[in-house]
Amino acid sequence: MKLLLIGSGGREHSLAWKLAKSEKVEKIFVAPGNGGTAIENKCENINITDIDELVKFAQKEIIDITIVGPEDPLTKGIVNEFKKEGLKIFGPAENGAQLEGSKSFSKEFMKKYGVKTAEYETFTNVDEALKYLETCPYPTVVKADGLAAGKGVAICANKEEAIEAVKSYMIDDIFNGAGQKIVIEEFLEGVEASILSITDGKTIIPFISGKDHKQIFDGGKGPNTGGMGVLAPNPYVTEDALREELDKITIKWKDGVCINVVLASGGYPGEFVKGYEISIDEKVKDKVFLAGAIAKDGILKTNGGRVLSVIGTGKNVEEARNEAYENIKYVTFKDAYCRTDIGIHK
Repeated sequence: MKLLLIGSGGREHSLAWKLAKSEKVEKIFVAPGNGGTAIENKCENINITDIDELVKFAQKEIIDITIVGPEDPLTKGIVNEFKKEGLKIFGPAENGAQLEGSKSFSKEFMKKYGVKTAEYETFTNVDEALKYLETCPYPTVVKADGLAAGKGVAICANKEEAIEAVKSYMIDDIFNGAGQKIVIEEFLEGVEASILSITDGKTIIPFISGKDHKQIFDGGKGPNTGGMGVLAPNPYVTEDALREELDKITIKWKDGVCINVVLASGGYPGEFVKGYEISIDEKVKDKVFLAGAIAKDGILKTNGGRVLSVIGTGKNVEEARNEAYENIKYVTFKDAYCRTDIGIHK
């Protein structure tokens, strides 16, 4: 099989790495890819991001199936365009992708169909949003409506912080249009759980649960990021916490625990410098997935805020944590930063 994988992040590197292990896969084109996919077995980066051009490429190369990683092309209808041409593609159509692409859409969808969600108000006028902050309870949560690379959420302890968030989103436009419409949401305290799922339109199959660590600093402090690390399975998601049963189909999971620790550029999620050389020892190469990195003349260099993820696995959380942080010792670049408490839960 020949595959086309859309995206340029750590998610796409990990997908490419896993797909390449299949004997059925002959070639994986990654569009546009990154430094990790550039050196991965069976993979070739192609510098195409335009949806129409991707359709033409898939037709020309007789791609068996296209897999879409990022939310952006999904919300722009890449699945719809591929299906129009009879091309097989994995991902939600444009309407379904709006659940991720627009927070106000997803909130209205949940309200309409009785899915439990925090109370909220939606604003497109900055003066009305600021007026609402005078009477809303605190802490409160301010969210950019559109896609903001995981950074469009501010948990505001008081009115001053909320005003700053609203102005930065709607007036300063720090997310290039994604914050021109905002959601101000009730603050809910508790444990976050991420459970990705797949569906054929009839059956929903949830994957193993994950516990994301969003804030930049240890202890869950500082501004939100696209994610600084993950623990899977999430120790708080028990059988009693899940709803419904699977319909005859099961997914096989490896026993044990996995820890993902993000190694970021110093200064992220604020300003940071790109272009530092990345060194990865051969003994941990298969435990490292690149995101904000490029390969130039055979040399890996930093090219983003969240540069790469280092993985550790084990029979339990302690073993997985120890392996992940031991592996980090063999991955270096200037001003590298990571949280030291990934996988610690209280």
